[in-house]
Amino acid sequence: MRRTLNILFAVLIAICAAAMLLIAIKGTTGRDQPRTLALIKLLDHACCQYKVEYGVYPPMEPFADSRCLHFYLGKPGSLGGKTPSPIILFKPDMLDLPRGQESVDPVAFPPVPVIDVRGRKIQYKPFPGMHNRDSVDIWSLGKDERDPADDVTNWAKEF
Repeated sequence: MRRTLNILFAVLIAICAAAMLLIAIKGTTGRDQPRTLALIKLLDHACCQYKVEYGVYPPMEPFADSRCLHFYLGKPGSLGGKTPSPIILFKPDMLDLPRGQESVDPVAFPPVPVIDVRGRKIQYKPFPGMHNRDSVDIWSLGKDERDPADDVTNWAKEF
């Protein structure tokens, strides 16, 4: 009887701990973080594909922000690459489009910054990244732009 109660008590503690962990994770990540993480992974993978095709990662020139990602990854492969189509077919909700513009073509219109699900500009540090020495750094500043703990990144963060 006592052994059964101990087992039930241990199970109850485990359930409570799991519930508290779930509440803590839900409170810090929210519903937007998985979508932002998916975008970061998509951009990271596309940068790697760009490197395979062109021998370099997308440069920052002629832009100093994530517009270079829109320009180089969303542009048809006219630079002599193997892929004739864009590496990423950007959707309007992935870009900071001017009011009234629906086209995402970085050739027909000037490239615009890539944005996360909150509408904040994606950050990009070309090769070599500060965190990814053999690749690029791509990140979103998260819900609180001043708190790096909630940033969504393409590198492993230490907590």
